[in-house]
Amino acid sequence: MIVSQCSLNALRHQLRWGGVCIRTGPFLCRIQSPLPEIARALADSYAHFPVIPEAPFADIHLRVLPGRGLRRWIRPQVFCQCDTEVPFNPHPRRLAPAMLEWGLNWAVANLAHWYLMIHAAVLERGGRCLVLSALAESGKSTLCAALALRGWRVFSDEIALIRLPDSQLVPLARPICLKGASIELIRQRDCEGLVGPTWPDPVRGGIALVRPRRETVAGMETPAPVGWVVFPKFEPGCPTQFSPLPKALAFLRLADNSFNYSLLGTTGFQTLAALLDQAQGCYKFRYSKLDEAVLWFERLMDRPPECSASVSSSEWPEMSEPS
Repeated sequence: MIVSQCSLNALRHQLRWGGVCIRTGPFLCRIQSPLPEIARALADSYAHFPVIPEAPFADIHLRVLPGRGLRRWIRPQVFCQCDTEVPFNPHPRRLAPAMLEWGLNWAVANLAHWYLMIHAAVLERGGRCLVLSALAESGKSTLCAALALRGWRVFSDEIALIRLPDSQLVPLARPICLKGASIELIRQRDCEGLVGPTWPDPVRGGIALVRPRRETVAGMETPAPVGWVVFPKFEPGCPTQFSPLPKALAFLRLADNSFNYSLLGTTGFQTLAALLDQAQGCYKFRYSKLDEAVLWFERLMDRPPECSASVSSSEWPEMSEPS
C-alpha cells in the first residue's frame, strides 16, 4: 500500500490515534499528529511512499503537535517531538508541514550513526551519484530541485547517507525543501506539478516542498557509487565558474560538513577516504544563472569516466575557471 491509496480521512484518523508508518529510504518512520494539515502534507508530498500498516517497530517516532496553552488558539503554534526530545522552538502553525520535514531531518542526523552522514544533496544519473555539499543559503536545494525536474534521481537534498562497509551512497528519498526566491524559480520550470503550495514565512521568504517522482521512490532501495563531489555556491551576478579541487581539500570540507565524522572515529576517516577514492572529480562551483548551472552538471555527468581528469574550462562554452 502507498500513501495515495489512503483516503484523507483515513490518514487523519490514523495520524491521530495510532500513527502512520511510512518508509523513506532505509528508515521506517512512525508519524503522529492531530493536525489535519499534516495529513494533507503526507497526501501531497508523500503520495508514492509505502505505508506499513500495524508495523510493530519503527526507526523514528515523530509527533507534530499543537502549541501548549494559549498558543493553541492565539497566534497558534506547533512543535515537533522525536521520542522524548523536542529539537526546535515552536513555530507558527502554518509551518506544520515544514516542522515535519525538519523533525525527520533532525531524527536521521542524530540517530542513524550506522552511516557516515554529510550535509549534502545527492542525485544519481547513469548509475553514478553527484554529491553537492554546501553551507545553508548556497543554492544547494535549488540546484537539486532543478536537476530533479530534468529527470535525475534524488537521493536527498539534505543528508548524504554513506554506507560504512563500501562507501556506497544510500537513497533517503524525501521531498526537497525550497525557500524564498528559489520557490518561484523552480515552479516556473515545473511542468508536472511537483512543487507544492508556498507557506508564508517572513524569516525565510516562504517555504515549499517538491514531491519526489514515483521513479525516485521506487528506486530508494538501490544505492549507487559516487561519481562527482561538488561544492556549489550561489552568488548574484557571478558568471558560472568552476575549478578542480584536490581530493585532500575535498576531504577536509566534507569532514567539516559531516554530522558524525568525529563520532565514528577511524571508521569515519576510512569511509570518507574510500568515498573520495571512488570519485572521478571534485570541484568548487559558483553560479548565478540556474539554467547554465544545470547545463554544466549535465555535461559533467555525461562525460565518460576515463575523461574525468581532463575536464577543463575550454570545453565549457560561457563558463570559466576563477582566477
